[in-house]
Amino acid sequence: MYFDFCKAMSFSNQADIYLIISQKEQDVYCEIGTDEKVGFFENTNKTKDCFKNMFFLFNGKKVKDLEIIFSSTGKIVPGGEIKFFDKKNKFKQNKTI
Repeated sequence: MYFDFCKAMSFSNQADIYLIISQKEQDVYCEIGTDEKVGFFENTNKTKDCFKNMFFLFNGKKVKDLEIIFSSTGKIVPGGEIKFFDKKNKFKQNKTI
């Protein structure tokens, strides 16, 4: 998904990257940027994506909103395991961060 991309972008740009994952009704929304309002480059909006009919668990629990910070030093906060599931059970992906 976006984890490897965010990690590479934070290192190459020497800037923290924020990945916000939100569960809204039946869908998972992702927003990526260098802070809460700005995208990867100055004067751009955050990158946004929607995954239909999915949900996610963080450390085995349902979470409505999750903010993951990829620091320019290689640190990822918070650490843990995130699992994505397709509601039709066609897809499942685990990622330890």
